[in-house]
Amino acid sequence: MADSMKPVSAPPATGRFVFDLCPACSFFAGGEEGKRHCTECGAALIHECPRCAVPIDNPYAKHCGRCGGAYREAKEQGRRGA
Repeated sequence: MADSMKPVSAPPATGRFVFDLCPACSFFAGGEEGKRHCTECGAALIHECPRCAVPIDNPYAKHCGRCGGAYREAKEQGRRGA
């Protein structure tokens, strides 16, 4: 197999990749990177649905596939709690 065809990393034990998502600007990072804040806007990253706590497994999703909760809710909850 050519080097360009080899996978970059294996998925976690669950068999699914997980992502950290910025609820403010929708930027994402791989969950294994350990980042806490968005490198684009500085907002705190989330790694699970703010409603049902299911890990984010689609970096392009705007809503949770399980409960339909909006990932941007985390941004709004942060504003109210501040």
